[in-house]
Amino acid sequence: MHFPGWSGNKVVMYRSLAWRHLIVTLLLSSCAGIVACVPVQAVHRGKHVAADRTWSVAIDGRTVTYRGIITADGVQHVEAWLDRYPEVRTLEIESQGGDTNAGMRLGDQVLARGLDVDVIGSLCASSCANYVFTSGDRKSIAPGAKVIWHGSPLRPEGIPVINEVIHADGSVDHELLSGERLMAYLQQPEIASMIERDRDLNRTFFEKRGVDGRVTTYGQEIGCGCNWTFNVADMYLLGIKNVVAEDGYPSPSSDGPPLVTLKLEANFRRSKIGRN
Repeated sequence: MHFPGWSGNKVVMYRSLAWRHLIVTLLLSSCAGIVACVPVQAVHRGKHVAADRTWSVAIDGRTVTYRGIITADGVQHVEAWLDRYPEVRTLEIESQGGDTNAGMRLGDQVLARGLDVDVIGSLCASSCANYVFTSGDRKSIAPGAKVIWHGSPLRPEGIPVINEVIHADGSVDHELLSGERLMAYLQQPEIASMIERDRDLNRTFFEKRGVDGRVTTYGQEIGCGCNWTFNVADMYLLGIKNVVAEDGYPSPSSDGPPLVTLKLEANFRRSKIGRN
């Protein structure tokens, strides 16, 4: 049939528009019959790398990933993303340690938001192990990764102090202070007051998590002079629960710093620090 002023192409175009209108109407009516139509959520992605490249923070969906030295600036970037995207549920981390206060601050964020902590890459050591790993709701250790402790302000009296030196290139050295050097170090008024303050902060930190702070000093107590970790069963005895790791953790590896797997003594009793 011919309509004056219409070409065949126009008829086809109008028919196409009519079908599109019908399809949209059907979709809307079917959605209206459902209790709730779930909107598609945007996937958030981004990354920030420190100017000196010693750390980076990335976000991908519901996961924030931290790699490198734990610093106040790095933790501030994590906090900003957690505030902006409260749907984040997991913190992935690979870190050799870093600033104690920044580590505690990151751990407090993890605890307050109920985040899971996934150790990725090769290690979570020092401040990462002490304060971030112990704060996770659920904790996982990727195959080949290690959680490494080597001390904290809760160290027993007379135990040598490991002074952590972080270089500009991101490498970390540990200087052992003992004997006369240790005595001279501890006798400095500002050091003595700082140590007592830090001990109080650490006690409170671990008590809040139900974790025995001796996880950070046990190697020093038994005089192993080492970096150490624990198997999952002993982590549980120390109050670090909900840990998932490969069978036989830690697996033998030549990567990373020398590591000793400590076994709690059969008569081990949890200290008052962090007792539930």
